[in-house]
Amino acid sequence: MLRRNREIVIFNLSAIDLFCSGMGAVMVLMVLLMPYYKKKDPVPPEPPPPAPVVVVTPPAPPVPEPPPVVVIPPAPTPPKPVPHPSVLIHDLELMIVIDTTSSMGDQIDDLRGTLGTIINVLSRLSKNLKVGVVAYRDAGDEYVVRGFPLRRVETGGAGMKELRGFIDGMKADGGGDIPEAVTEAMQAAALPSAGWTPLVKLPERSRQIILFVADAPGHDNMASKSGPIASSWQAGDARRGVYCAVPTVSASYFKPLAAAGKGHVVAWTDMLGAILDVVIDRK
Repeated sequence: MLRRNREIVIFNLSAIDLFCSGMGAVMVLMVLLMPYYKKKDPVPPEPPPPAPVVVVTPPAPPVPEPPPVVVIPPAPTPPKPVPHPSVLIHDLELMIVIDTTSSMGDQIDDLRGTLGTIINVLSRLSKNLKVGVVAYRDAGDEYVVRGFPLRRVETGGAGMKELRGFIDGMKADGGGDIPEAVTEAMQAAALPSAGWTPLVKLPERSRQIILFVADAPGHDNMASKSGPIASSWQAGDARRGVYCAVPTVSASYFKPLAAAGKGHVVAWTDMLGAILDVVIDRK
């Protein structure tokens, strides 16, 4: 008797079943493990290169143009004044012969008040200045002729102080009649003792001047003597001259006197004007 096959078949699976079972197990595992699966991060693409930095430099503010340079040319050197030849005086000796009778008060005051100015002006015309004064009136007055000899004068000097003292002491007085002692005054002014430098010692371009300041003529009987005295003193030397600053009414008397001394009559305006007229010899 045949024995029965007692083999217990627990699993009766075919190959396909086994394959499907395996695959199912794998799928279960994949589902279970999927959350834990670490995905590899994708390689990020390289960032694009940075854009080039464009440095924008603001434009520099415009530089203001400097103001135009104005070139001022130096002032031209003024030409040195060329003085009139008569002004170029080496030595100047001036004798003022002035009528001091009562009608001459204004002229005396003018001389007294402008003496400083006169000396300053004349000192600019000559570095060697001598001034003298002959004061005259007429016979019968306190004096006929009174003189101050020619002295070297300069501002502040001893000669200037003595000259001012003499002029300050003059006053207008006397002269009861019209004619005055013109001839005696001319004679006193022409004396060598009046202080004149002798012509032989007088430098070239020097001037020696007698200036009458008067308002009345001299005595008619003496007029013929005044001219020769003036002519003798002038001695034909162009450096000497006799001038007369008088009003028009007396000009006819003094013109021959001035002509004899190679000078002329000047119109009376003021003391300084009269002196400059004769020193510069404006005719």
